[in-house]
Amino acid sequence: TINNTQFVEYNNDDEIFEKQIFQLAQYALKYAKVLMGFKSPKYANRCMSKLIFQKRLKEMLGKWNGPIFDYYNAAMIKFLLGELNSGRRLIEKLNSLKLESPFKEWAEHSYSEFCDDELTAEQARNKVCSMVNRQRNYFKQKGAFRKMPDINFL
Repeated sequence: TINNTQFVEYNNDDEIFEKQIFQLAQYALKYAKVLMGFKSPKYANRCMSKLIFQKRLKEMLGKWNGPIFDYYNAAMIKFLLGELNSGRRLIEKLNSLKLESPFKEWAEHSYSEFCDDELTAEQARNKVCSMVNRQRNYFKQKGAFRKMPDINFL
């Protein structure tokens, strides 16, 4: 969005409208390129690591810490990359947050799934891949998603 807008209104001035539409299209292209980078777990890991660092800094400063799902998503990426201990630390952080139902139960379930001492890095990766595939299969049942190309990178 440009200036928090996703819409450009036409006000009978072709030159201004063309300029605003071009800016919006340029921004959309730039944003799409960023999103396309997330098909690489290594790229996603870099982005999420930066985000988690910023969240921890804000937490130390006593400021709002943002969405709890960031910890979970970052952990899943770590597990995909085989970084078991890093992923566990993120799940432990998620589980330590003061959450209300149903998020508390979700965090506890995630903790029990991924912080078992017997779990190996390969098993954690396989769990994440299985969860991703279940979601993909669910969405493939929806008409709009059936039309999308089936590109798997896991």
